Amino acid sequence: MQGLACAGFIPAGIGILAALYSPSPRKNRVFAAFSASQPLGGGIGSMYRSLSRSQVLMLIRTAGLLTTYASWRWAFYLQAIMTALFVIMVFMFVPNDSKQVTRREPIDWFGAILISAGLCAICFALTDAETSPKGWGTDYIIVALVLGVVACSLFVWLQCRLDYPLMPPSLWRYPQFSRVISTYFLGFTAFSGVLIFSYTLMWQLVFGRNAIGVSYSIRHSS
Repeated sequence: MQGLACAGFIPAGIGILAALYSPSPRKNRVFAAFSASQPLGGGIGSMYRSLSRSQVLMLIRTAGLLTTYASWRWAFYLQAIMTALFVIMVFMFVPNDSKQVTRREPIDWFGAILISAGLCAICFALTDAETSPKGWGTDYIIVALVLGVVACSLFVWLQCRLDYPLMPPSLWRYPQFSRVISTYFLGFTAFSGVLIFSYTLMWQLVFGRNAIGVSYSIRHSS
């Protein structure tokens, strides 16, 4: 559900910002602020040096305290509460879109389902293979991986033949687009896939720390 929410909110938010602001330095600042939200959230722990000890505990150990004394589910409960507040703020502050739509292009729903199912199958195989009974040799892991690759390949083949594709292949003809996507892929992989995930496992498995200790160690290192 969290992934579905991000997949819905982020493109919609970018589209609203792109429609509200005309090309200008202000639009550049708006998109920079939008893009800076994730790294700022991850790096806010570096502010603890200027805070008191009680403020430090409140700021940098919230996730660890919730995980240890409440439940890891509260990490999602808090996000749901904040999302509900943001939805209310959207109705209060985001102006209505008064643009008249005179022509609607068809949406490639089959392609959307195809790529979503393929990526979900591949992610399931990659994340569940280690804990499955026979590892990568488990039957459902092999099936999920094969189906995921087939679905993604079929999606690419389909996009090259539709009049109104979900992802127009012509986008990849622009050198800037492929460079941006490659940079984003490598950066996000290093940040979330390697740094955060591996760093958390190191403090848990190597140093044997609990959730509070991991939270404090990560914030201290930042």
